[in-house]
Amino acid sequence: MAKQIHIYIYGEIFNYQGKDADDYGMCSLRRVAEVINNNPEAEEVIVHIHSRGGDVTEGFAIYDTLVNSGKTIITQIEGLCASIATVIALAGSVRKINANSEFMIHNAWADPFQMDSFNADDYEHMAEVIRESDERMLNLYAKATGGDREVISEKMEEETYLTAEEALELGFVTEIVEPLKAVAYLSKSNKNQKLKIKMAKKTVRPEPRNTSPLKSILAKIKAVFAEEESGEVTVQSTMLDNGAVIYHDGDLAVGTAVFVDEALTEAVEDGDYVTEAGNTITVADGSVAEIVDASEEETTEELQARVQALEEENRALKAENTTAVNALKDFSTRLAKIKGTHTPKAHGKEKFAKKASQSSKFIRPVKKGGNE
Repeated sequence: MAKQIHIYIYGEIFNYQGKDADDYGMCSLRRVAEVINNNPEAEEVIVHIHSRGGDVTEGFAIYDTLVNSGKTIITQIEGLCASIATVIALAGSVRKINANSEFMIHNAWADPFQMDSFNADDYEHMAEVIRESDERMLNLYAKATGGDREVISEKMEEETYLTAEEALELGFVTEIVEPLKAVAYLSKSNKNQKLKIKMAKKTVRPEPRNTSPLKSILAKIKAVFAEEESGEVTVQSTMLDNGAVIYHDGDLAVGTAVFVDEALTEAVEDGDYVTEAGNTITVADGSVAEIVDASEEETTEELQARVQALEEENRALKAENTTAVNALKDFSTRLAKIKGTHTPKAHGKEKFAKKASQSSKFIRPVKKGGNE
């Protein structure tokens, strides 16, 4: 199984490279690059997205970093994907969207609160930059989706919110992830059978999906033979790390047919799944082909190396914190010695060139007719 790493684009996309960006609900290029660089052996990057957008330049920088990483990029929209966040979503060769999520595209906006000291030339320059941003996004949209530029441009001008189905139809995503029941229970015919919930790892979050009719039939046949050999059906369930549940007859083992429903009629789609206990199961043709115990996934040497890396990072953070505290104390001491009541005049206007990073920043989108 290919090693996967996870990146979370949650909150505002902003050009703030501090390590505490998460504390302010922001995501930046630094965090994305660090995750990729710290996991050179990873083959797949799962990018989870729930964002209203943010800075155009930062968004394209994240997009470029992902597509140039040399790894397989899978994007997963988990709520709202709006404005420049849609560009990041298009970095994936596989682009998934949860059934109840939204995908919003619009033309770039400039923040009017950053323009109070501009003259006519500055505003004209800003208009040019905004149009360039619109063109960059339109080019990427058309290339990634294969859609008609005019149709996409019209939707951008109208500030369009797309449902999961509409985003799939237009080619912005490649598949819709349907929700499953996140419960675990025994069938009514087996009330006295002890429920066994084993297994799940919190770094892999796939959900079982219905597979092809042929594989479902094969899985049903296997279940029938298992029933005839044992004389009875003992429906048990195993919870995955993301809350989804798979069902099977008897204990989960290699060769056991697995299903997405308690009636054992719809086989689980082929693939790798991680269970609540941290074990990884591989499903092929509707049955378990392999089970990898979580305890086998990381050696003692790997754990020691990880602990050492964390200790080094902790020492670096402490040193950085000490430097910042000392600088603050020094500044406070100097400030306390300042006397006088002079109030300086406001500075002259700042030219647009000094605000390049802010000029391309999206305003948080507001759905027409609703609240922010």
